[in-house]
Amino acid sequence: MRYSSLIFVFLSLSWNWAIAQGQQEPLAGTFGSVHDPDTSCAVNPHQITLMSSPPHAFLTWSLPVELADGSRSAEAVFDIVASDLSSLTLRREDQRELTETGEPLYRILRLTPRGYCWGRADWPSVRCEDEQERCNAVAPSS
Repeated sequence: MRYSSLIFVFLSLSWNWAIAQGQQEPLAGTFGSVHDPDTSCAVNPHQITLMSSPPHAFLTWSLPVELADGSRSAEAVFDIVASDLSSLTLRREDQRELTETGEPLYRILRLTPRGYCWGRADWPSVRCEDEQERCNAVAPSS
């Protein structure tokens, strides 16, 4: 087994354990865009729901929104492929997007003090776009 496969297995087991122990709260909840009024907390916020087995993240809106690939939907379902204390590495379940170099495209949901932002595995780690803020609540603590 390759080293990267061992890391994936470890992170997957760690993530499943964390969800089983109720430690997913900082990522679950209602969020809205900081910069896009059409998907703000006041107009069309989204819910993030996490599932441990198989590990999935569900983002749902009341009204359809334009997703990163240009499609419109009121739901986005992601496979959780890795995680740590401050991020989830995700792959859209129904997409097989590739990077410019032909590698599978993985999106990274990174926690921020206000909520989260989006990165990609092929971007520098400091690049995080589309900032989202938690709506009407302080982030839960363990």
